[in-house]
Amino acid sequence: MRVDEITGVRFVREPYPFPSFPGRESLTVQFLGPGGHTVLRCYAHELYDGQRMRPEKLAAWQAMRERNGNRDESRVDHGILLVPAACTKVIRGPCRNG
Repeated sequence: MRVDEITGVRFVREPYPFPSFPGRESLTVQFLGPGGHTVLRCYAHELYDGQRMRPEKLAAWQAMRERNGNRDESRVDHGILLVPAACTKVIRGPCRNG
């Protein structure tokens, strides 16, 4: 998969996928390809210290999410994160010449 083929990015906090660890969560960043299917999934590594989620790992994942639009899912076009349509309102005032 080439970077210009990525169509979206998704930040996911969900229950841990393995039943042998009840109550745990996983933090992932998923890159979406054509059709919105996940083509690459990156997990937060060493997320737990015993039974407790490491706060610095959660903080790092949240900071990355905030730097990338602070949304669960965002669209990407040729490697560029797109601003949602609801946020593109242009406000124009009167033209003033000096």
